[in-house]
Amino acid sequence: MKTRVYLLLLFISIFGATFAQESSSSGEKKVWYGVKFGLDATTETKNFEDLTNQLQGNYQAGIFVQFGKRLYIQPELYYASYKVESSDESTEATTTSKNFVKAPLLVGLKLIDIGLVAAHIDAGTTYTKQLTEGSTGTFKWTIGVGAYVLGFITADVRYQFQNKINSQEVEDLINNGGTVSLTVGIRL
Repeated sequence: MKTRVYLLLLFISIFGATFAQESSSSGEKKVWYGVKFGLDATTETKNFEDLTNQLQGNYQAGIFVQFGKRLYIQPELYYASYKVESSDESTEATTTSKNFVKAPLLVGLKLIDIGLVAAHIDAGTTYTKQLTEGSTGTFKWTIGVGAYVLGFITADVRYQFQNKINSQEVEDLINNGGTVSLTVGIRL
């Protein structure tokens, strides 16, 4: 039930932004929407070859809506695919694709705006669900930084990690890692 409510709020935000009007007093847009494409890599990667293999097999594509100018709320929705190698002692390694739906809900702050380039930070939660029968979704924390170039190109680097509430959280993040997402998009 919690998952359905979260996804319903995300879709209402996206469709509401499609019909939103510009601010009549300043003429500046307060609602942006667009598409994003990106790659994911886990922080457990130990060498360059593993990182290269991950970036060749992992991708995500999605949409986003941004409400606000300096302080903003940004729901997103992605289709993500990851190549996973599996092997055991009796068989050769096989590569399969696992497909997911990812739905980040972020709060951000534009820090610097010098016209052609602007920098921002954002944080929030990401709901992730594998697209297989019977799988359950998970929530992860997300933090990141990004930039807007020429006002319509957006580039982000984000880090996702599990929600752990105990004294070992920092040590677990270092040892077990999370996921780094690199995305580029176009704001309309």
